[in-house]
This record gives sequence, C-alpha cells and structure tokens, in this order.
Amino acid sequence: MKNKVEIKYTEQRWEGFEAWIGSDHTYWVRLDFLLESFISKNVDLSKKFKGQLNDFNIAKKYYESLFDKFMKTTSNGEEFNYDNYLNWQKNNKIEVARAITNINL
Repeated sequence: MKNKVEIKYTEQRWEGFEAWIGSDHTYWVRLDFLLESFISKNVDLSKKFKGQLNDFNIAKKYYESLFDKFMKTTSNGEEFNYDNYLNWQKNNKIEVARAITNINL
C-alpha cells in the first residue's frame, strides 16, 4: 500500500465514538480489538481500555495508541493487506473467537 494511512473519527448515533483507518484510495477499516488481534496476535491494548470508551478523551487516547501500534506493526500500513484482513474475519472463526474471548477475560 503506497497511499498515506490516516485516522478518521466518527460519532455513531447510538454506538458512540469510533475510529477508522485507511486511505480514500484503498480501504477503510474500523480500529478495534479484532484489528489489533490480526496485526499483533494479542488484544493487550484493547483490554487496557476495555469499558472506558464512553469517555471521549479516553477513547481518543485508545484509538491513537492503536493507530500507532498498527503503523509500527505494518510498516506504516505498507505490510497491511485489506483483503487478507477481511478473509481472516470471515474464514478464521477460531482465531476471531479467541480474540473475542481474550478481550472478555
């Protein structure tokens, strides 16, 4: 991926504050524990902030930290493959279930 990866924040009416990363020219991915699990095989950062994302300032700190982790882990997004991530979510039910279990521990 040669496009600059950026972060965008959205206010979801009933779901609260979210962050998405990507590029207008390639993809947009929700910044969450599943992405963290995919890129780093753990949900440590997400667990640290679990239950605190209703506070805008804490949520922003979480999303910025996760964005930094994404950028470091994927060489500024160049080693991230959007299609592989979507396929992982659809076809690796055991790993996705493990991420969900780990976030709930």
